[in-house]
Amino acid sequence: MKKVLIASKSCSTGKGRDYIAKRLASAGVEAVFGRLTDRLSVLGDFQGMVIGMDAFGEDILARAASLRFVLKFGVGVENIDLGAAERRGVKVRNMPGVNNDAVAEMAFALMLSAARRLAEGDRQVRSGQWPRLVGRGLIGKTMGIVGTGAIGCRLARLAAGFDMRLRGFDPFENRAFAALGGTYAALDEVLAEADVVSVHAPLTEKTRRMIGARELSLMKPDAILVNTSRGPLVDEEALRAALETGRIFAAGLDVFEVEPAVGRPVTALDNLTSTPHIAASTRDTLERMDETCVDIVIEELGGRAGTA
Repeated sequence: MKKVLIASKSCSTGKGRDYIAKRLASAGVEAVFGRLTDRLSVLGDFQGMVIGMDAFGEDILARAASLRFVLKFGVGVENIDLGAAERRGVKVRNMPGVNNDAVAEMAFALMLSAARRLAEGDRQVRSGQWPRLVGRGLIGKTMGIVGTGAIGCRLARLAAGFDMRLRGFDPFENRAFAALGGTYAALDEVLAEADVVSVHAPLTEKTRRMIGARELSLMKPDAILVNTSRGPLVDEEALRAALETGRIFAAGLDVFEVEPAVGRPVTALDNLTSTPHIAASTRDTLERMDETCVDIVIEELGGRAGTA
């Protein structure tokens, strides 16, 4: 029987380990659950691996002589050394599109929370205060979307319900974004025009810290920045300074340069709404991700159809 290591902590949080194990077993695949670092001495036993955010490079591949494929339990594959995998003949898979709705929904939720100062108000009421907080409205405002792929376009559809004007930046223009009434411009122009900027770009060496001090200085003083993609896309120290000095009104972050972000200076600011990298974590999405994960493992390793 072929074996797959399920090393992602998130995998099985939707449908459960029994569901995954039974479906894979019916297709002739044994599922082994455990952390990658705890299985280093036996990596050669596995033909497949499902990983989360663990670094996956030459050191791991060298121990996994039988490995046929690695599946990222999610979308971004920046933690996988794609060149090393290709040299060793290991296929890299991911799950594009599986969390589009959840991430777009979270981005919009962070925008609303930051604009209306919901997190700040909640904290103050819990501490016994009753402040008169003045927020910002979003209806009829301009949304700038940095990265107009599937998630960016899903967010654009949500923004349409608020009668928002859509401006986008992406090296590859998307007809779906244009069909929603979105127009493209250079990044500097989008930042300068938008009342809310939401970042949905992949993390590469070119996009790392693409939103830094210079970019933040272009934004309106009452603008809001949201990032639900990858933390290193935004220079966190530059953002902290912009929020602290009132250079921009507020921000909403689900991702940080270093995670867990407990104790990071930026998280102490009242005009930041922060969440612990949970944009994709809805019950519906996690169940769909578990199902998709099993389907891909069976496609790569299974000898017969698997049903639970």
